Amino acid sequence: MHLVHRFSVVAGIVEALRKDLQAREWTERLPSERVLCERFHVSRPTLRKALHLLTQEGWIRPHRGLGWRVGRGRATRRHSRRAKSVGVLCFVPLDEASGFTLYAIDKLQDHLHNAGVTAHVHAGTQYATQNFKQALERLMHATPADAWLLVGSPPQIVRWFHERGLPVFSTLTTRRTTDHPSLGVDMDAVFRHAAGKLVGHAHRRVALILPRAVSASPYGNSDADPMNEAVLGWKQAVEPYVGTPGFAGRIIWHTRTRDSMHNSLRGLFGAANAPTGLIVMRPQHSLAAVTYLTTAGIRVPQDVSVIGIGYEPFLDHVRPSIAYYTLDRKAYARKLCRLALPWVKTGYWENKDSRLMMQFHDGESLDKAPE
Repeated sequence: MHLVHRFSVVAGIVEALRKDLQAREWTERLPSERVLCERFHVSRPTLRKALHLLTQEGWIRPHRGLGWRVGRGRATRRHSRRAKSVGVLCFVPLDEASGFTLYAIDKLQDHLHNAGVTAHVHAGTQYATQNFKQALERLMHATPADAWLLVGSPPQIVRWFHERGLPVFSTLTTRRTTDHPSLGVDMDAVFRHAAGKLVGHAHRRVALILPRAVSASPYGNSDADPMNEAVLGWKQAVEPYVGTPGFAGRIIWHTRTRDSMHNSLRGLFGAANAPTGLIVMRPQHSLAAVTYLTTAGIRVPQDVSVIGIGYEPFLDHVRPSIAYYTLDRKAYARKLCRLALPWVKTGYWENKDSRLMMQFHDGESLDKAPE
């Protein structure tokens, strides 16, 4: 047998098994996945990535109940001439996705097409409901692909792909991943910076406004990802200030509708010790917050400062001007294309996780805390 000696674990497994298959060490089927995992000292998801690449080359094929059967040599040559295909999966209808998301998908499609890779975009809430497994099974059967790119994917969806050994790449993620390639934004850094901005302006009562049961993506995109990671990032961001006299860092939830946002703010500012600083996730919700505060007679920034996370052009027309964080969509699309294409074509990934930083833009909505 041949030992793994290349720098990429998945690539090394593929190379070792390919040589063994060429030497006809196995003529009918591979050893069990458990045996192969022990041989290469890897997890089952890592092994399955390698096995999936070998199926693309025609060396093996899955057989229900019998493991992995050995294929024929001619299949490798036939398969190698077939154009690669990638499925792009978005978890909301495209007409509900943000401009940022649509721009990134459009540029990725163009880039893949120019490289001879066929891209199919699938979108809908059915892929993130409680019955997502049935919806994904139907999708895999109707439109198989060599690899899948998930836009703002919930963690359970990623696990579903891992369990089936399907190569998966996720975008618009908010926290670092260790088990699959991803490209996203460092939201922990955004929370730290925003909390520091407010504290630096003498604010001691601050609140983070979050939508329930949606992605923490800061681009106005409701991608159906739970907010647990955002909660953790916020707690870590305010931890250094917890001992400061009078400091309180809260999280306020809403359900993405204007009425829900207004109800949440009404309860927040109707109570004692209302915050003097707000951080609002997503540009449309920043607009809704400022609108409510203005109509309620709460002055921005004299009574409360507001920082938005995410940008859309309509914010340019809001007065007072909003302080906000944004990510350059062109830079993001270029990075996505540069990272995704080699992964789609080879299946190998060395730097598994890439983070981009958001830029802060000052605005009239951020000022000193009221006396």
